[in-house]
Amino acid sequence: MQQLRAWFSRRNVTVGGAAAISVAVASVAFAGPIVYSEYTTGGERENRVVQSDGSGDARLPDGVAAISVSPDGQRLAQVGLTYEKGNDGYDEATRSWLRISRGDGSGSVIIVEHPIGRRVSKVVAGKPVWSPDGSRVLVDELDARQPRRIHVTRLSCTVDRPACDRVGSRTVTGESAPDAGDLFETDILGWQAQDGPVRIASPALYRPAAARCGARGVVLHGPRVTVKALWATSSFGAPLLLRGILRGDDQARFGYPTKQSIDPRSVGAITVADGTLAYDAPKAAIRRSAIRCTKRTVRWSGARSIGLPRLRLRHAGRTAVLPRPAGLLREDGLRLVPTADGGALLLSRPSPSTSRGRTVCDRRDDWCNGLGRRPGGERPQRVWRYRPGTAVLTPVTGISRAALRTITAASDFAVGDGESVMAVDDRQITRVPLDGGTPTVVARGEGLALGVAAW
Repeated sequence: MQQLRAWFSRRNVTVGGAAAISVAVASVAFAGPIVYSEYTTGGERENRVVQSDGSGDARLPDGVAAISVSPDGQRLAQVGLTYEKGNDGYDEATRSWLRISRGDGSGSVIIVEHPIGRRVSKVVAGKPVWSPDGSRVLVDELDARQPRRIHVTRLSCTVDRPACDRVGSRTVTGESAPDAGDLFETDILGWQAQDGPVRIASPALYRPAAARCGARGVVLHGPRVTVKALWATSSFGAPLLLRGILRGDDQARFGYPTKQSIDPRSVGAITVADGTLAYDAPKAAIRRSAIRCTKRTVRWSGARSIGLPRLRLRHAGRTAVLPRPAGLLREDGLRLVPTADGGALLLSRPSPSTSRGRTVCDRRDDWCNGLGRRPGGERPQRVWRYRPGTAVLTPVTGISRAALRTITAASDFAVGDGESVMAVDDRQITRVPLDGGTPTVVARGEGLALGVAAW
């Protein structure tokens, strides 16, 4: 039981887990509050919220672990923990909760709350997912009273009164159960107006084909991610399979299989007004020419390949392959960003697949150094728009060079006001117009990142 209590110590709880497979996901939302975190002068991460016009920049209360903005941009759904000082001098969690607040973070109302005692019982976790009409929120409720066994109940909560319905459950056992990073992750992709919640189903551990020292000519196909309906009563129909490529070259680490994440430039999906819009890389593969080992190092050399990206729209039990947007090239990395009208922007990203090079791993010091290179230089940034009801992606041609440079340098994106997108880099959040205007800074800071940090 001491091990379970340690999970909820502030020194151990983290947001996300490097071991889990991840894809780029988002939900439909209107332009409104932008939740982000930044480094303070004391070296801690601070969670903040700012309006899309740059006004009302304010700090969020401590303990928030995940936040989602309502579809109308007027409210925030927050999941988090209340901490108190423990006997060992560290802050320990005493309560977990789901609360709803105004868009600036004020006026919060508790929807679900559980005490955390010496015997850990129920904990609210996962990133909240809003229904399209903003009336309900989906969260997870964890029961972790048994070591290496966590029972997860999915709750659908009415936000205007403290009432929740149980809509599903699952049990996580074995080695993955005590991973604290998993406590604040969610496999929910979004909430379709037609089919309800949809989720990602993927293995927590990806084991590539055995590629030991001395192996030559090994071909590894990228892992598959499944997008499917959360509830059996949905008309979503058969699961939508997405194929991508692994992030980085860690699969060559010491020549042994390791836990991996999928590169979000090769797989992504968002819920739009028409259903679920997704892209993937059906021809993804990792081609290794050689793995050479010494007593101290492992050297991998080879190439990765994706092929032409595929875009699909899933709606009411049917899947349509969208026409290839003009200018989309073979092995382009991609990124989907929702827009305020229920559509999306498709951004080209530096491809993870066209490099040829090698990775050197030191067995003794446990480090890897990627020495890959991209032939032919970087490709220019391109932007396409998907409008609901059109089933096509059209090029955005009026965007300025300054806007393209800002998008290229961005690490993440938030919903704009329909004619703009919010681009985030390490030092600022910028409103980038799509009609040829000049980008304007919404917020500045150090180490900026969308979403919240654990503390």
